[in-house]
Amino acid sequence: MLTSEGKNRLYLFFTGFILIQVFFLLFSESTVGYGGMENIFLYRNARFLFQHPEFLFEKHPFYILLSAPFSQFGYLPAKAFNIMLAVFTLLLSARIVNRLYPGGELFAFIFIAFSPAFFQLSASCLPDILFGFLLVFSIWLFISKRFLFSALVISFIPFVLPQGFLVLLFFAMVFILNRSYRFAPFLLSGTGLFSIAGLIATGDFLWFLKFFQDNLRENQRLFQFAQSIPFTLGIPLTILAIAGLISQGFETLKKNSFPNEDS
Repeated sequence: MLTSEGKNRLYLFFTGFILIQVFFLLFSESTVGYGGMENIFLYRNARFLFQHPEFLFEKHPFYILLSAPFSQFGYLPAKAFNIMLAVFTLLLSARIVNRLYPGGELFAFIFIAFSPAFFQLSASCLPDILFGFLLVFSIWLFISKRFLFSALVISFIPFVLPQGFLVLLFFAMVFILNRSYRFAPFLLSGTGLFSIAGLIATGDFLWFLKFFQDNLRENQRLFQFAQSIPFTLGIPLTILAIAGLISQGFETLKKNSFPNEDS
């Protein structure tokens, strides 16, 4: 656990991150900000979602749905929604590290908060921060043994970014290794709900198939995240992430499965 001095340092960095993001939010000279016109496009869809429900099915539907209430108050509140998600993501990340590797919270916070993409995307209208929040929140629920809620939360991640289906496959593997088989079907909950919504709005129950095909073609490659990791995370964090994955992979192979006290 962190010492009193360590907690004070964590709170100091945390406060600094919020103040810097608020400063950029209020005083940035750029109208569109990081991400270019994509910010304006997604803000428009969220802002007028209630007048034009079809906007939900154009791009990043789950992000549009959650950001719509904030977008009713203007462009800055819409970007503030992302800052709020970034704050929650950092808090949950610190809790996860405290649970798994006590004493490493400050180190993890600094590397996540000030990684190039996370820092710039926090004050934007782009869906990447929500993607990260859902991932971290689901991991937190999983290690807290709330397997059902973990599966329900992560089930919506493909509707934030289409590459999220790769995350679903990873979680399915984790549930199988954990021998929590009965929770794996709930990974399709988000797809089921959005399929019903699409059936009601467009008359097409399987609308998401063409939706994901078009979005992945626009991004040109399914593994876009993996190929851009050195930029999104930065070289130091990329090296640490690879080392951690290799180490965890060997541990998993040794144990064959994660221990499940509830099974």
